Amino acid sequence: MSSTSYERAEFVVFFSCRLSDTPNWSQGPLPLENLPGTPYEIKANQAGRRRYVPGEQVPLILWGTAGDPRRWHQNLDRDLSFRTARGTEVRAQISGVELLKLHDEDGLNAIAVIHGRCVSEADSLLSALVEFCNVDRVHGQQMRDAVGSLISPASLGTSVRRGRMMSLVQPGSNGLAEIAPNLDGKWSREQQWLWFLATCHLPDTITVGAAQIARLKSDRLSISDDWAAFSAVEGTAYVARKPHVVDAHVLDLLRQRAFRFHTIETDAFFLSEAQDSLITHITSQIFNARRRDAENPLQEMRSALSAFRLMYWGDRIAERGFTNELLASRRSVKEIPRRLQELKDDVDQVEAEVAEGSAVATNSALGILAVIGLPLSSALVIWQTFEPKPEGLWFVGLATLVSAVVLVWAFPGLRSLPRQFFRRRRR
Repeated sequence: MSSTSYERAEFVVFFSCRLSDTPNWSQGPLPLENLPGTPYEIKANQAGRRRYVPGEQVPLILWGTAGDPRRWHQNLDRDLSFRTARGTEVRAQISGVELLKLHDEDGLNAIAVIHGRCVSEADSLLSALVEFCNVDRVHGQQMRDAVGSLISPASLGTSVRRGRMMSLVQPGSNGLAEIAPNLDGKWSREQQWLWFLATCHLPDTITVGAAQIARLKSDRLSISDDWAAFSAVEGTAYVARKPHVVDAHVLDLLRQRAFRFHTIETDAFFLSEAQDSLITHITSQIFNARRRDAENPLQEMRSALSAFRLMYWGDRIAERGFTNELLASRRSVKEIPRRLQELKDDVDQVEAEVAEGSAVATNSALGILAVIGLPLSSALVIWQTFEPKPEGLWFVGLATLVSAVVLVWAFPGLRSLPRQFFRRRRR
């Protein structure tokens, strides 16, 4: 990477995690302020954010209620420094951590978010930002340990290998660095940074062809004339389109962009991750329940299904503006609309199977009662006609047995009733 400098490099990293106990943290989202002490002061605490989110559904998902909170935060001022397995020197300043609980079932039931600023050397900026996503036990153990200490009492599941990242880069006065000599001229430096930051990959680990470049050009998000953005499955990147200029107004605009990045736009990313996590969890649970031949798979995931029904599945989190475009892009790259429809069809099928199984069990029980009850009642009626009546009820039992055998022989369909009934009982 060619030598350069940067004015600011912000990040927000999202990790699926397990949260068993209520954290002893402050409730609500991470509170931030913009332009404090001025007539234009904005406080992005829970009450402040509530004003830009329409309706009641999204606030309930993102924050919960006073009696049933879903989101907690910790303000931090912590330096993070380590050398990765790939040799990258990572240095960052962590400003806060958030936790959002999605449901009460075991497994990955929450999302952890780490806010911070990268302060690594300029030449290793891209590598350092990419490493923030890597919590693989082979290549990213240092980051995994750091994340584990930051999000406790939540914990990363063993299956979690990477996070999803929002990154924001404002280059210095020299502009963006060339990422690799063989890429410059093939596509612009702005496009290079958008692609590799959004995909959380380094140039030597991914092959970029004409199709990827075409998608980058067609799917780039529109923020403003000063900023470009792009979403991939792994994350969303923001890159300033102009070199930094030392000017009070320019600094104010940069602070405002970072403020929105860490607040309302983080909420949009949060919502898309919550949608993705619920679809993944319920799809996996249904598969595992079917593999075990569970009688009622839906009964085993009541909490997740409740969260599924309460979840907002649209792509509009704010009254207007770029935030809605960001949410729509996150849903698109994760194919949430398609996966949601497939999951709905799957749940409907399971519900139909459960209803059919219940009907079979009920009909089997009624059939068994009929096979036994009809001969028994007939035998009792006949027994009543005898004078003097046979001693004991041996005659009734014998007549019932003979009649039941005749019924089963005459109607072959009755033979499967006991097997169907007891097979349902064993599950």
